Amino acid sequence: LANPVVPLPAVGSGGLEVIDQQKNESSGQEFILLNGLDHDICTQLPDIMYEEDPPVFGQTPDGMWLQFDPRYDVEENTAENPLRDGGGTRTLISNGLAQCSNVRRNVFNEHGCILSREPTTCKGTSDNLFIPIGLNAENIVAIHEITG
Repeated sequence: LANPVVPLPAVGSGGLEVIDQQKNESSGQEFILLNGLDHDICTQLPDIMYEEDPPVFGQTPDGMWLQFDPRYDVEENTAENPLRDGGGTRTLISNGLAQCSNVRRNVFNEHGCILSREPTTCKGTSDNLFIPIGLNAENIVAIHEITG
């Protein structure tokens, strides 16, 4: 599919919003599509886009043209709506270019931490981030203040 054109919602409609207020219209603005699109052409696009793939263009109802930039793909991964595989599917289909979102259970996430059981579950790369902390009075007080 060479240079597909995707119909986009109007800017400021709650679906397509300006994300870079510092740029003016002559130098180009950056936008983010807050909600996914449900359009037939989307099924013809690859799951992961690479630099050598043809560009994907979008057009708003007022005729403004935008080009899709595949470098940033936002996926919600919150305690309320976790990625069931931690981003493992994206990691697999991108041959490792997309990073895993899973982290080990820790004091900051233990209350909402969910064990991923999907076959595509991935493992975060934060295994080597252990930092020795001396058990002195100052550190114990700081740990208590953080963890309660």
